[in-house]
Amino acid sequence: MSTGITRFRSWRRSLVLAAIPVLGTGCDTSDDASIDFDGIVLRDAPHGGIWLNNGLSDPDLSGIDPAYPLSTPQGMSEVEGVLASADSRLAAIYLVECALPAGASIIKTVDGEELELEGFVGLAPAWEDGACDNDCQQWVSACILARTNSSGQSIAISLRGDHPTLGFGGHPGYPIYEASFFGNLFAPSETRYLCEGSEESVIIAAQDGRTCSTNPEGCGFQGYDDCEVEDRCEFVEQDGDPTAVDCTPEGSSASYHTISVYLADPEDED
Repeated sequence: MSTGITRFRSWRRSLVLAAIPVLGTGCDTSDDASIDFDGIVLRDAPHGGIWLNNGLSDPDLSGIDPAYPLSTPQGMSEVEGVLASADSRLAAIYLVECALPAGASIIKTVDGEELELEGFVGLAPAWEDGACDNDCQQWVSACILARTNSSGQSIAISLRGDHPTLGFGGHPGYPIYEASFFGNLFAPSETRYLCEGSEESVIIAAQDGRTCSTNPEGCGFQGYDDCEVEDRCEFVEQDGDPTAVDCTPEGSSASYHTISVYLADPEDED
């Protein structure tokens, strides 16, 4: 490790991307291991980050402008927005983790200190050195929204979706379909949606500490009761297990790239 650079990485194990709560403690880099993308599992983050307080739609507030590469000062400001203070810096960490793949990183100089933000999920790799178009914005937004939690707890979740880095197979230890998340936090009129997987799964989620699917408004979402309602989402089936894709908010004809969250079976945890 070279000197003079502060690296921000999430705690990682095989099949796991773990994240520390937004506006919480720093990142623990112990027990690094090789990464197997046969289903991505990560830890969620309690809401309160700048994407839910002020959103990411105004670069003057967030310091994030999708019209420019993340690696540039115009794309992610080094003097204002999410990198301006230690309290909001984790918002930048999670955004980069969602956007860039493992092995990619960007370095920012903040108050004379070099900070390295590392990628992991890889939903929008082109944003490192190019603009973030609508597809890119939707995927990164869905990832951030899927990681949102208001309970103050950090819960392991599995992500599935119609994206090469996610896929439909999922992690076998996470069979409970909690909800699907979609929207665009970068749009001038930012949108944040979720739809529930099932009534039973939402109860399990609440018992586990995931609270946004039971109280969408409390997390800043427009919530819908059932992802399987007619015309809400399309479903792609793999090995008999359907995954929601291209979900559409009520009153709209436009669908969004969608990430579905799956939870561990509590009976398997006993």
